[in-house]
Amino acid sequence: MKVGSILLNKIISNMVDGYAYCRIQTDVNGEPEDFIILEVNPALQKIIGISSEKLVSKKVSQIFPDIKKGEYNWIKRLGQVVITEKEQVFAHYSEKYKKWFQIRAFCPERGHLATIIADITGRQQAEENLQKSVEELKTKLAEKESEIKKIDSLYKETESKYENMINAFPILIYKSNPDSLQAIYVNKAIEDLYGYSREEWVSNPDLWAKSIHPDDRDRVLRNFEEARSNKQNNSIQYKIIRKDNQEKYINDSFFWELDQNGNPISLQGYIQEIKPEQIVQQNIPSPDQKIETSPPKSENILLIREQIEEYKKREGKLRILTSNLADIFWEWNILDGSINWFGKTHETLCLYLE
Repeated sequence: MKVGSILLNKIISNMVDGYAYCRIQTDVNGEPEDFIILEVNPALQKIIGISSEKLVSKKVSQIFPDIKKGEYNWIKRLGQVVITEKEQVFAHYSEKYKKWFQIRAFCPERGHLATIIADITGRQQAEENLQKSVEELKTKLAEKESEIKKIDSLYKETESKYENMINAFPILIYKSNPDSLQAIYVNKAIEDLYGYSREEWVSNPDLWAKSIHPDDRDRVLRNFEEARSNKQNNSIQYKIIRKDNQEKYINDSFFWELDQNGNPISLQGYIQEIKPEQIVQQNIPSPDQKIETSPPKSENILLIREQIEEYKKREGKLRILTSNLADIFWEWNILDGSINWFGKTHETLCLYLE
């Protein structure tokens, strides 16, 4: 028993945390009134800056006169540990020492209190700094989310603006899958030219081919296949059958959007109605022929001048471009019929007037 007691005292004496052993004093009603300090270790003396000679056998209220005042009545709180014999662990910031302490209080024997006091100022500050960083990060994220919402709103507004512009133009503009030639996008001109809604046209993979007049279907499909194989931009004229079975003649000018390896990733183009007498026999050039990459100029432009007479009053230029201005656009002077071609193809074509 003596060996065990010596060993315990040695452990307590070498602890890095402060240790105090006290006996409770109660009033006539049995309520905690004070504590008599019976034992302290060197670590506690260092934490509070008072030697054991000035602590042992003294009342706690003599050492700390304000211990019963303020938000925490320590005599009452620690007294409950002795009375209930239930351990408590809590953190507390001491204004006197400007430090955070973790206090573990328990009742080793009836009427007595043992406390282990650890300086957790560094850990607490690290947690507070972490919490502060988290709050700052949340604030920055909220600001970024707000910016993203503004950008998204601006993007949708711009997208809506160009969508309205392209839908107001009388020429059919489209984007299709390069392999199946199924439409991915068409503007509202599809309704007037073909009689189908945009949803019908995009959802039906065979609708475009079926709408080509049987007399022209093989030639048109063959020309598109050869153009894809040779990665040629071209223009072709053919007859179509509308949803209401009316027949119309059209001019279809198309170009291929290529990836960085030169492989087609989409087919883009525009279609305009023409008169039967304006049909011009056109064939896609063979590989050894010089490929004309610019859209047809004066002949086709003359065909649709009647449709855009109102635009002449503006004495401006019609420009066709993609939603990404860094990509394809071409400029068409309505007055003289000239066309200037720029860049490579990208996504949905949009139209605007200067």
